Amino acid sequence: MPVVVPYLRRFAITGNSSMKILSHAVSLICVGLLVVVILAADAFAASVSLSSSSGNGYALVTVTSAGFTSYSNDFYNTGFYIDGNWTGQSCPGSAGPDSSVANCSLPIRMPITLGPHAVTGRNPVPPTGETGTATYSVVAPTCSVVPTCGPPGTPVTVTGHNYPATYPVGIWFDGGFSGISSNASEAGDVTITFPMPAYPYGNHTISVHSVIPTIDSVTFTISTNCAGFVAFVVGSKGATVTHPDGSSGPLQPAQGLEMGDVIETGAGQSVSVQAIDDTQFTLGQNAKLTVDEYVYDPDTNAGSAHYSFLRGLFVYTSGLIGHNNPDGVHVQVPAGDLGIRGTEFIVQIDPCSTTQEVDLIDGELGITPQTSGVTNIVDAPVTVRFDTSAVTTSALTQAAFDSLSNQYFQTTGAVTFAAWQIQYFGCTNNNPAADPGADPDGDGQNNMTEFLTGTDPTNAASAFRIVSALRESNNVRVVWSTHGGVTNAVQTAASVAGAYTNLSGNIVIAGGSDTTTNYLDVGGVTNTPGRLYRVRLVP
Repeated sequence: MPVVVPYLRRFAITGNSSMKILSHAVSLICVGLLVVVILAADAFAASVSLSSSSGNGYALVTVTSAGFTSYSNDFYNTGFYIDGNWTGQSCPGSAGPDSSVANCSLPIRMPITLGPHAVTGRNPVPPTGETGTATYSVVAPTCSVVPTCGPPGTPVTVTGHNYPATYPVGIWFDGGFSGISSNASEAGDVTITFPMPAYPYGNHTISVHSVIPTIDSVTFTISTNCAGFVAFVVGSKGATVTHPDGSSGPLQPAQGLEMGDVIETGAGQSVSVQAIDDTQFTLGQNAKLTVDEYVYDPDTNAGSAHYSFLRGLFVYTSGLIGHNNPDGVHVQVPAGDLGIRGTEFIVQIDPCSTTQEVDLIDGELGITPQTSGVTNIVDAPVTVRFDTSAVTTSALTQAAFDSLSNQYFQTTGAVTFAAWQIQYFGCTNNNPAADPGADPDGDGQNNMTEFLTGTDPTNAASAFRIVSALRESNNVRVVWSTHGGVTNAVQTAASVAGAYTNLSGNIVIAGGSDTTTNYLDVGGVTNTPGRLYRVRLVP
């Protein structure tokens, strides 16, 4: 007789992974045999996901629920909770049949308090309900202030990140609210620029607060001697500054600079400075500059500046003083004086050369050789070469200017060969000992090899070479001297004229000084024919 399988609203099968939930009506008519067929459908698996797992407080984050059962009865809709508290938001009721899958996405404000928070979707489907949880972490806000010194009226810019979205952010001076504020963006970012109030000269604390107080604060020095601040520093050891009182130390980002400060960089180092009139200059490797004079009135944009640039290379872009006072900014170089009249240029000074080079890409310069005392006015774009008595010019293109800038100003801290030559020999092409093929310390390694391997070209004991290859039972231990910060590989060949192949993998040499290391060739003595060894510098 026919057997009819009736409509089953919800039927769970256990003990057989191939048989799941019956979600649709099934009718079967069979003759003489009872057959039950269950159409399989994927089981619901409730989950909650977030468009972001961390960020600022009160951020608007999209919460997505998936796999929850939906019913036309609103009582069974999926509601959203944060740390166990209902947010007042839930998925809309199902327009389809009961027990269909309900997926929805809703924007929900995250908490303000710092740390992790549980975001849960909950559906009270009988008998136990369905839940899914994700975590959102509110990170601490941070801020920076530039510059960190200047006279009253100096434009100061505060930049904050990860503040509570859309909440007011206020500036506090010496522990009291200044009345200066702005609202953070949805991303928690805020930028506030204001003139430094007329507080007494000396050190003052600037801090930035919202409903979550920031732990960040900075000391601002009100001083007429302030010239600007450090925008960024490149190089593991950084650049240094020596103050007029003889004290010195490494330069740090946002650090203030004052009259009389001497800035120096070494190989692989560079520093960028922004003066309070928006003048910008970057010192390349092995450079030295003194801030002789800097006077600026932010109310009138009037002032004057004088720098002494002694060696290396730097890029200079005029600020308000150079644009408003054509005779107000001068850079003294060994061969003479550069009068800056709203310009952008690069200066190159080789310590071993009597000729200086200036590449002017924008504006005008007045160049006065030291001996002749005659000022030569040159307009961009032009390359100027001059010594203490004469000036010559040639054409300059933007491509040539950019190439020169990229050649000398590394953003990775890499040491250029020219900077390396100056570091050890004081010159590039005016000292025979600095030639790439020269071997001034007589250790069998020329300058280019010593530059690539990181060894000292003035010390014969500092070299990249095999020290020994000694038998240990049936093995051979290869020992070589090298320098930290490079990668080596041991190679072998069957004969002097044979092709070398890698015996070892890449061997990363740790540290930053000369060292000795080794590699054991297991079974090396038993090889036929014998082996020749060499150590390769891996690019």
